[in-house]
Amino acid sequence: MSSFSPLVSIIIPVYNGSDYLREAIDSALAQSYGNIEILVVNDGSRDEGKTEAIAISYGDKIRYIPKQNGGVASALNLGIREMTGEYFTWLSHDDLYYPAKTEEQVRLLEEAGGDAVVYSDYEYIDPSGNYLGTKMAKSSGVKYSLIMEGTINGCTVMIPRRYFDEIGLFDLALRTTQDFDMWFRLAEHYPFLHQAKVLVKSRVHPNQGSLTIPTHIEEQNDLYVRTLGTFEEKDLPDTDTMASFYLKAAIRFVSMGCNQAADHSASMFWSAFQRDCIGKRLSHLALFAVYRLLRTAYRSTRVKKIIKRANKILTSFN
Repeated sequence: MSSFSPLVSIIIPVYNGSDYLREAIDSALAQSYGNIEILVVNDGSRDEGKTEAIAISYGDKIRYIPKQNGGVASALNLGIREMTGEYFTWLSHDDLYYPAKTEEQVRLLEEAGGDAVVYSDYEYIDPSGNYLGTKMAKSSGVKYSLIMEGTINGCTVMIPRRYFDEIGLFDLALRTTQDFDMWFRLAEHYPFLHQAKVLVKSRVHPNQGSLTIPTHIEEQNDLYVRTLGTFEEKDLPDTDTMASFYLKAAIRFVSMGCNQAADHSASMFWSAFQRDCIGKRLSHLALFAVYRLLRTAYRSTRVKKIIKRANKILTSFN
């Protein structure tokens, strides 16, 4: 029997969560791993006490912490300050853990010496809990995956508590991207381990913050513009160059509606592409691969301009 059995804190931030909170708490209580504490942080709900009544009904099975409304980041930060466990996990009030979630991640952390950020695959469910699909990580390299796939769901992670002492808590200024901002910051300092198992059910519904908060796209643009400059070749798959990465990122950003980030990434692509061509570090075959990528790029005005410029360079190699 393993001697590695750290206390794991499950923090559930909630705002007006009476529709789904009970399901979330029940899924936390149903964990097969026994050494847990559950903290429900009520972020100033305004639903005539419905959310509070649900939390209080669990008595000493959970720790209930009410606070004034300040957003998800503020609720998570309060939970982190109040937690007594060695490891942090996050469960949104509308999502669900599979029973083995905590046990599986503790086992993986034990193999890693307890020093890593662990994240898993997850499922999408509709408001009624019906299965919609599965999200699985495909890429190597967590930073690349965050840009190209957005695969890390906050409810799938398990993080050593001490990491927050070293890099800081969630950014209070961010209302919808506080999670991705944290993952990028963590990735600069600590290893990430992907667990290729579905351990979380993520609910899709009309009241999600990313759908209702008007600054979401602006926050995404700022986040991606800020993080693109931190990328190095070591962060990319072996099949990518910096130029091809920036182009792929620009195409993805356009498809997401993040036009400011797309423009920034396209500009970085253009600089990297010129540098590679002028330095003749790209072979004719590699240039042709980039050309094909450009030709099949997302049909937008900004990407078409990049295609036109790249074609002029490619012509000089013929």
